[in-house]
This record gives sequence, structure tokens and C-alpha cells, in this order.
Amino acid sequence: MWISKEAEVRKKEILDAALELFYEIGYDKTSINDVINRVGVTKGSFYYHFKSKDEILETIALQQAEEMVAVFGKAAGENNKNSLEKINIIISDMQQYRAETKEKRFKLFEILNKSENLKLKQKVFENYMRLGKPIIGEIIEQGIKEGTFATDFSDELAEFYIHFFIIVHGTINMLIRALDEKPENIEIIKRKVSFYEEMFEKILGVKKGSINFAEPVLKILNYTKG
Repeated sequence: MWISKEAEVRKKEILDAALELFYEIGYDKTSINDVINRVGVTKGSFYYHFKSKDEILETIALQQAEEMVAVFGKAAGENNKNSLEKINIIISDMQQYRAETKEKRFKLFEILNKSENLKLKQKVFENYMRLGKPIIGEIIEQGIKEGTFATDFSDELAEFYIHFFIIVHGTINMLIRALDEKPENIEIIKRKVSFYEEMFEKILGVKKGSINFAEPVLKILNYTKG
């Protein structure tokens, strides 16, 4: 029997059910009826919250990006910090977020990397770029004014940072997921994060040891294994 609930609670249930179905059978194969049956709502209740499956997709993609980009925004708002400190705060806070949302994040990672969910993956990426690029760009501009970052391409560097963020964390996710079967991945991760750290320092034009990327990433390994 259907029981009336607060609108936001019901909306979240629909989104959670849709995400589970995207994980199980893929976005293209999931129908609105599948979502309705999974949640146990009427069609009228579903259409009160969402006009279409595409709107569910847009909402999930936006929420995932907003959660991650909120970490950027928190660091950018630290007015008493210089640009380099803000970059390192983002790196540290992002790893903390990754540890706290481990199960959800791994499931989303698997969802986004299924070939049948490419549309969702693209939407998430577009939102990362749209929401995250201005925040990172502002920090880079601050660094240029401070004389900390040596680049004439602040806009392109902000765009690169978002690409870098997605690729790096995707690679680390895959290695962490396989740790039980391949414990040697720990050494691979250590090497890769040290490389990423060095590469980002060179791109920003800062001295070695300025970017603290490896340590926060390696800390989450203990959390993941625990």
C-alpha cells in the first residue's frame, strides 16, 4: 500500500532507485515503469517529481557534481589562505570526502564506467566542468597575482585541473577496487600519486614539495582496507 511521504523524501527514493537500476541493468534499459515499481509509487507521484527519465539523469548528474564541487568551494572560501594552501586543502578535503563516501563512490564509479551508462557519465563530467572550473580558475588567478603560479593560461589550467582530477581519481579507484586480488597495487598507487604530485607542481611552476597530493591519497588506503 502506498503511503504519502514528504516530497523531498519521495524524490530521494526515486533517485536512489533509479541509480540502483542504472547500476544493475544500465540507463538505456531502465524504464520509468522499472523505477516506479522499484519505489512502489504511482505514476502520478513519479511525474509530480520528474517529467522524464532524462530529467532523472540530469538530476543525478547534477547532484554528484555538486557534492564534489562543494569541496572546491569550501577551500576557495578560505580568505585567509593563499592559493597554494587552497590547492592543498582541496586535495586533503577531497580524500576525506572519498573515504567518508567510499561505498557510494565505488558504486557510482562502476555505474559511470559501464558502456550502457555513457550518457550519465558525460552529464556528470559536464557538470564537474561547469561548476568546478570557475572555482579552480579563481584560485589559479589568485596564485598568479601572488606570484606563486607561473602560467599565462589560467583558464586552460583550470580546465586541465578538472580533467586531471577525473582521470587521476578514476585510476586510483580502479587500483583500490582490485587491492584484495592484487595487493601489489599499493606500490603502484604510491608510484602514481608521487608522479601526479610532481607533474602538477611542474605545471603550476612551483617548487618540489609544494603540492601535497601523495600523503592524503595514501591515507585513504588504510581506511579502505579497514
